[in-house]
Amino acid sequence: MSKTTSMVQYSSDDAYSSSEARGFRIPAPPAQPCLAQWIARNEAFAVAGLSIPSGMVYVGEVLPGNDGAPDPCLIDPLKTVDLRADYNEAHTHGDWPSYSDVSPRARGAYLKWLADGRSGPDADISNVWMFFFGLERRVLLDGKFDKILVTELPLIAKELQRLLKHYGKTSPLFHRHCSDFLEIVNLLQAPPQLYMQAIPEIPIGTVLPMYLRLAIGQALADQHPIPVSLAWAWVLHDPAIVLRTASTRCSEQFHALFLKTYVAKHGDRIRIRSTETKLKCRYMPASCAMGDTQGIDVEIGDVPDISAINGPVNFLQKVVDECAAALDAYSRFVGRFPEKSHALEALVRLPLAIWPASAMQVLHDIKTVLASGAIALSWASLASRFDAQTVVTNEIVRALTQVLASVQVATEPELLAHGKQGAGQVVALFLMAAVSPDEYPPVEDSIASLALELLIMQAQINEVFTDEKLAILDEQIASWIHLSTQQQRRLMARSRLLLQEPMSPSTLKRKVQAAGQSTREACAAFIVHIAGTAAHAPRAEVAVLERLYGFLDVDTKKLYGALHGTAMAPATNHATVFDSTTAGVVTLDIARIAQLQSDSDKLAVLLGNIFVDDPLPEPAVTIPTLESLSDGLAGLDASHTTFMRQLIARSSWSRSELETLASGLSMMLDGALEHINEACLDTYDCLCAEGDDPIDINLDIYERIAP
Repeated sequence: MSKTTSMVQYSSDDAYSSSEARGFRIPAPPAQPCLAQWIARNEAFAVAGLSIPSGMVYVGEVLPGNDGAPDPCLIDPLKTVDLRADYNEAHTHGDWPSYSDVSPRARGAYLKWLADGRSGPDADISNVWMFFFGLERRVLLDGKFDKILVTELPLIAKELQRLLKHYGKTSPLFHRHCSDFLEIVNLLQAPPQLYMQAIPEIPIGTVLPMYLRLAIGQALADQHPIPVSLAWAWVLHDPAIVLRTASTRCSEQFHALFLKTYVAKHGDRIRIRSTETKLKCRYMPASCAMGDTQGIDVEIGDVPDISAINGPVNFLQKVVDECAAALDAYSRFVGRFPEKSHALEALVRLPLAIWPASAMQVLHDIKTVLASGAIALSWASLASRFDAQTVVTNEIVRALTQVLASVQVATEPELLAHGKQGAGQVVALFLMAAVSPDEYPPVEDSIASLALELLIMQAQINEVFTDEKLAILDEQIASWIHLSTQQQRRLMARSRLLLQEPMSPSTLKRKVQAAGQSTREACAAFIVHIAGTAAHAPRAEVAVLERLYGFLDVDTKKLYGALHGTAMAPATNHATVFDSTTAGVVTLDIARIAQLQSDSDKLAVLLGNIFVDDPLPEPAVTIPTLESLSDGLAGLDASHTTFMRQLIARSSWSRSELETLASGLSMMLDGALEHINEACLDTYDCLCAEGDDPIDINLDIYERIAP
């Protein structure tokens, strides 16, 4: 059964149809003027014989505005209408037309635009304004008294969106008024608990959008904390919150870090104390019938106004500043090299909390491997696990070391505490140990480290230090209870580093000479104790210890005293490699030694056949000279060779110092450094100088060019 709708008929005394010969007169108006009425959206009506299928307009004779004049939106059926007009043509002047005041042709054009569905793309904007004035009145004036209007708000919002689509680009002024009014309509029909819903896309403007103010106000009214998604929208849209360069240049990373930081500080939300100031929205109507230089305050429910509170903005600003500071290094790098935003050089400058999943998986895999023991690898090999496509510099090495430390992975050498390491060198990785409350207080491990290096060097000279001996060495190190667990793990890592990249006797000699006399003597005594050699040991074994004492520059008389002290120490049957129960004496447990390596000699316990009778190289070391540079590296002329000699005399220079040296040789500093680095890369596969100020020198070059 079809539903029929009666059509409201309106006429005028002087109405023109599309044919000039056709017309009629309406009866004389009644004595009492006809009050205007609102024609609903789906209600048809007719004016001057023209059928209009859809309403959303006011029709009648009386509808005064604030100033007493007829409302410009009112379609007065008594006004003359010329239906021959084209609504694509301009029939009025100015942006504020009134149906009562415009010409008959303008009225006819407007009615025809309404009859054609209000969608003509080329329609003059005056038609749109007169229709828009009626929507304003319906919401802002009638809405105060007509509660049924709530059901119309979705239809009015839809119509405003349609008008924006068709005519928003025609008139910037209309676009602004219609957008502002659409926001009011949406706020008036907003559901409760907006703070629990997804935040819609909102253009960033000069004030905090009313939608966000309403959502935050609802949360305050409900005594509900502010969710992180709402806090993020607040940060983006509140002009009172200052976003630094890193926040805008690295917006994706800033967003991720803000969410992490906000949640870390307050879970996924914060609570804010409410305020008695209620939320109101001030709207400046386009219609002169409601004209007010101060605008109209539209009440948006009984919710607090967050703009009256400063505390939350101050808190959010602190979170924003913290995140921006953490992104500063990454932001500066990306600003200089935008094409490298996903390279390893950029990755190591990002806070670990927002590393991509693939990079975090690499760190997880490394820790999984280290759970079985320390590993040694080159920095280039480590960087390749992160898909590095660039030369690994000392700067990347330092950054990777910090990243590893943040996930409880330590390096040997300990780069963060001691100097620098070349990017091309090998590093050992191991898991940091948790501190146990019943663990012995840690002591200085330089003695044990130096002793370990001496013994491993001797084993490597005799070609008996292999992977198979690491397990025995680990058990021995684990028995040194005077060291903390962390120190023990570091020594185990050190042994793997030395296995892969042996230390030359000359380098070790310089390290021994740098140690104090007391350290060398303690190291010599420690070697005797862990070897467990007694006074009645074979002469060949004692000879090895004598050479080690000589290498350490320790009087051999102290060796003989230590041997007699060991012989006098009581035997032990404890299941440890050595026992420290006797004050000042450390002795080996012979039974335990037999379990570790039953078929080896007594002195092979630690490293297996370490103290064989092959002679130890003379400890004397000739300090290298730079005569090998007399003819220059390949690609270096005499001036650059001279400059390189000066460079490697120190491990670090200030930029001003090197500029003075370069100037004395009539060279530009940056060009000279680049030329020397290229020659070193070609010859030694490493850089000579890195950094900007100070400039660090790779002293490995010194050893490689020494005769």
